[in-house]
Amino acid sequence: MNVDEVIAKIGEVIEKLLEEDQDAFGWDIENKVKKDIVELDKLENVFSDEVIDQIYWYELFDKKYKLDESKRSDMVNTLIYSLRTHTPIEFEDEILQWDVE
Repeated sequence: MNVDEVIAKIGEVIEKLLEEDQDAFGWDIENKVKKDIVELDKLENVFSDEVIDQIYWYELFDKKYKLDESKRSDMVNTLIYSLRTHTPIEFEDEILQWDVE
């Protein structure tokens, strides 16, 4: 599975979570997740705090930021880690092992 495919699948899992509990992924949690990705993957030079506050989580992966696939892969792994830390999301193995060939 490539980065774009796993992001779509993670989006589906988040949608399902929100159907069950609208508060499970509010702005406060989304901001924590975005900041985790930026800090842990050392992307402060790409995303300022102002930008982070204005975009949705999936926009971090937009190709307009010209991040290479390796960096985007690292970001997906951080996203999965952060979502598992801050939300009750449980991912299937397909997502947890998305980058295992």
